[in-house]
Amino acid sequence: MDSREKFNNFDFVGKNLKDVEQFYHLNFRVTMQDGEAYFGTCDVRPERYNFTVDNGIITSVSMG
Repeated sequence: MDSREKFNNFDFVGKNLKDVEQFYHLNFRVTMQDGEAYFGTCDVRPERYNFTVDNGIITSVSMG
């Protein structure tokens, strides 16, 4: 996939994080994993995806 291509946030919900990382080449970060919140920076990047992950599966997506 072209990293410049825009995706709907729901395109990633239910997908394996490792698969998304390997095939989509996105600017992303994991903000919560298995109930543990991670510290994030306060900078807002409109092209960056923020993933919540449970047992390796993306359960929520936001932008910034």
